[in-house]
This record gives sequence, C-alpha cells and structure tokens, in this order.
Amino acid sequence: MNKRSLLPALLLSCLRAQFAPHQTALEHVRAVNLERAAKLPDFVADETAVRYHSRHTDPPEWKHVDTIESEIAFQRGTQFSRQHVRVNGQPWHKKGFNGYNWGGPLG
Repeated sequence: MNKRSLLPALLLSCLRAQFAPHQTALEHVRAVNLERAAKLPDFVADETAVRYHSRHTDPPEWKHVDTIESEIAFQRGTQFSRQHVRVNGQPWHKKGFNGYNWGGPLG
C-alpha cells in the first residue's frame, strides 16, 4: 500500500471512530421513535351521540334524553378506547356506561 492510498483509509478510519458513538445514539433514538409510533392509534375521532326517547304513540313524540360526547381512539382497526366522556356537558367519572348501549366498532 503506498502513502497516497493509506491517507484516505486512515482518514476514513478516524472519522468512523469519531462518529461511531453518535451513530449508536442516533440508531437508539430511531428505534425508540419507531416503537412509539407503532403504538400510536390509527386515528382519533370526536364522537357525539344525541339520544331521544318516545313512547309507542302514533305519531311518535320524541323528547331529548341526553347528549354524550367522547373521544375515541382506534388502534389497528379493531381495538378502540373511549376517553374524555361528557354527558350533557358534564364530565363522566363512572367506570362503565350502565344504561347506555354502545355497540361494537364503527363502520
């Protein structure tokens, strides 16, 4: 190996040694961000349900019962979670939804 070809090889070796710790840290940051992104929901939507009730009369006499607002997050197209629930504008602090019939996933 002559002096001309040794210089670029030596310079490249020094640069690799200097930037190797930074590359490792960058790869770690990249891996953490990709893992976090994989856990993000597919999408988040605001949901509003307005409930009415009528006795069995002809014609029906619909009366407003309540309005339920929430934020739903869909994960991988099948799992969803409902949060920030408000009934008639008031926060809903109860664990379940007794008396409410919310079916399966949308669409």
